[in-house]
Amino acid sequence: MIDVHCHLLPASYPELVGELGAGTPPPGVPAPPGLKQPDACWERLGDDGWAVVAPPPLAFRDDLEGERLARFAAGLNDGMVALAAGRPRAAVLGWLPLGDPATAVAEVERLAGEQVVVGMAVGAAPGSRPLSDPALDEVWAALAAADLGLFVHPDGDPLGAAKTGARPSILGFPTVTTAALLDLLAADCALWDSGVRLCAAHGGGFVAVAHSRATRLLDPEARAAQQRRLDSIWVDGVVFDPRFQSFLTELFPAGRVLLGSDWPFPLSLTSAELSAQAQASVIDPFQAATAWCPRLARLA
Repeated sequence: MIDVHCHLLPASYPELVGELGAGTPPPGVPAPPGLKQPDACWERLGDDGWAVVAPPPLAFRDDLEGERLARFAAGLNDGMVALAAGRPRAAVLGWLPLGDPATAVAEVERLAGEQVVVGMAVGAAPGSRPLSDPALDEVWAALAAADLGLFVHPDGDPLGAAKTGARPSILGFPTVTTAALLDLLAADCALWDSGVRLCAAHGGGFVAVAHSRATRLLDPEARAAQQRRLDSIWVDGVVFDPRFQSFLTELFPAGRVLLGSDWPFPLSLTSAELSAQAQASVIDPFQAATAWCPRLARLA
């Protein structure tokens, strides 16, 4: 079994926060203790389980600039590499600081030599740089050259759910993912020709049901172009209804829905639910994951 979507905080994180300050996670959303329990991350998957770990969005710091941003990204990513070092069946998604494209390119090139790093994660947040921004063309070229996958994860609470005591993860997080993907799918941007392989968290938010509405008024050629782009991405299976899971596997081509749990957050899949998805998959889950992140195969 492989879990392509789980989160940990490296031991270096408190030192980074002490030097550069903390971000601004939505109020009322405490960090789960499991973020500091790497052994538990792998133990829940059994002796043969793979975990692809990424820092959680609460650690993303696109508010930083210049040298401070570069130091934070390097410190966070080096901490993730150290966390996975020496563990069998361990892989890392580094954090990609899209707030500064030059820093993002430098970080991709710096991490390209780290065998355990198989991809990079970005946060889709209200007001953040759109993934369709031409300023990111050089970032996509660098990712493709390094053979690193791209993981799009929500980061922010666009509907202000936390202000009322609700969980942003229920409505706000999938909303911001959906908005980012719809913008990207509609854009004739360099990402689509770059060779970058994109996976969207949480089943792609609501894109599975919103895309037909978003393309309803387009001419057939434009609609077909967007459908080809949608077919080219991967999503994880962090959805909570077997019927919706089945819908995802019907909507996306075979092998484009990956196993992921969002561990250790409260709204995550259990190991039993991951196993059920693995058994229902028509393609070996590890094979599907390596199609998204080929560097995984080099670790096997």
